[in-house]
Amino acid sequence: METKYLNKVLILGLTVVIGLFLSPISEKPLLAQETEVLLQQGVTAASVMEEPSDVFQPAQRIHIHINVPATRLDLYVNGQYFDSYPIAIGSPRYKTPVKDFYITRIEWNPSWYPPDSDWAKDASITPPGPNNPLGAVKLVMQNGILIHGTNKPHTVGRAASHGCMRMHKQDVTDLAWMIQSNYSEKTDPTLRETYDKNRRRTYVIKLLEEVPVSIEYSQVELKNERVLLHPNRYWQKGFQDQLEEVLAMHPEIQLDAALVKKLDKMRTKKTVELSIEELKVMSSPVSPVREPQNPGAYYLGEESFAASPAH
Repeated sequence: METKYLNKVLILGLTVVIGLFLSPISEKPLLAQETEVLLQQGVTAASVMEEPSDVFQPAQRIHIHINVPATRLDLYVNGQYFDSYPIAIGSPRYKTPVKDFYITRIEWNPSWYPPDSDWAKDASITPPGPNNPLGAVKLVMQNGILIHGTNKPHTVGRAASHGCMRMHKQDVTDLAWMIQSNYSEKTDPTLRETYDKNRRRTYVIKLLEEVPVSIEYSQVELKNERVLLHPNRYWQKGFQDQLEEVLAMHPEIQLDAALVKKLDKMRTKKTVELSIEELKVMSSPVSPVREPQNPGAYYLGEESFAASPAH
């Protein structure tokens, strides 16, 4: 009697186990089962679906904007303009690419490794130091494109590199530290002194979030009611179209062929800054086309400076 009872119990147990294995998973997914049990135990749905608390958030969000013809890097913090820096861009043969990039890491006192390109086929690795073409720091992006220092500061402001953007030492180290202090765990201010003292040693900083960099090719800009005409460094088309777009709110300025040609010639070697009033006078049918009051000015950030002779 007891044996028959035990057999029935075993058969019933095996039936339950087999049924569990053969039941369709899609009828009640594991997550749904777990959630149901938690709810039965008094755990709310909100706490079950709560986002992780360790998601990285930079103290200040940084965005970099580069205008190639202007040889200028603009820094934005939390969506607001912060500062501008002069840069060297790629030469006409090795153009700086016009596209969006992301900075993923910073290397202080970097070594220079010759790229896989004809111009560097006879070059060798250059360790950190005064002869290193990358200078004190490099900001690493995609496709081998960098923002970095230089051992040739006289090239800043020119189309002189092999595609990367060169900066003066103080500018690039300030920029790199601002990014590092907001986008990494290495925020101790004394680290800057460490990097500077140990110039033969490379320090690699992995960013916890990528920093966006947008690169554009704008030959004409409107800043604080001043029109900036930048040299056409890569001989791109579109100068007149950009003029018309920038001056769309000023229909009184007549951009005829003669004026466009004159403006194009004025910006051949350097950026020219013109006021709206100057352009009105230049386009007036009763006034001859004439040079602006300050044709040697160029624009950097929120200020204008007199252009200096090229070095």
